[in-house]
Amino acid sequence: MKPVSSRLLATLSLAFAVIGGLSLASGARAEAPPAPPVTPKAAPADAGSEAAAAMDRELRTVEEDVAHLKERVFRSKATLEMLKELVIEGVGIGSRVSIWHVNNFGGAYSIEAAQYWFDGKSVFTKTEADENLDALTEVEVYQGSVNPGKHQLQVSLALKGKGYKVFSYLESYQFRLQSQYEFLVDEGKTATVRVMARSRSGLRSFTDRPTIEFAEQAGSME
Repeated sequence: MKPVSSRLLATLSLAFAVIGGLSLASGARAEAPPAPPVTPKAAPADAGSEAAAAMDRELRTVEEDVAHLKERVFRSKATLEMLKELVIEGVGIGSRVSIWHVNNFGGAYSIEAAQYWFDGKSVFTKTEADENLDALTEVEVYQGSVNPGKHQLQVSLALKGKGYKVFSYLESYQFRLQSQYEFLVDEGKTATVRVMARSRSGLRSFTDRPTIEFAEQAGSME
């Protein structure tokens, strides 16, 4: 084999150097990796809208609290009313009252309606359509425990005349009697009030004869 000349070696060395440079240049021209995408920042919420929403939530909370308070007050009032009824009308406390309706009219007058109020509260209401009031000659219309002290009874009677034969015209007479009565009840005592509807005698007109009288009797609760 012939020895390689120095000129050939130099040429080969230069060729290898050029090839290596081209390779490096080619690598340098390779595309760089893509940059990560930039995420846009969210726009800040409007401060006024947030404040309005917060105020709306507060208002709703206050409205709910007020509704709950109203319900509690209503229940408290109902409880107080119930306790009041228990204290006033319960058994075994204070004093006791009994009210009787007594019909002494006889055959001249007919009771069409009767109403009784005790201390402003209706305790008895009857009409001719409900019951034959003329047949109720004596009936207890109220009984209950009360606080000692002054009490008031009010009575209203609707009347109609009763006539026969030549006096049949009396049936056209219709009028109303109203009266009230105040009385005291002592501690630990009972009071029985008899309300007597009767016709007065004497030279009076037909419409002036009917009257209401009260008779009171005190007793012990023992």
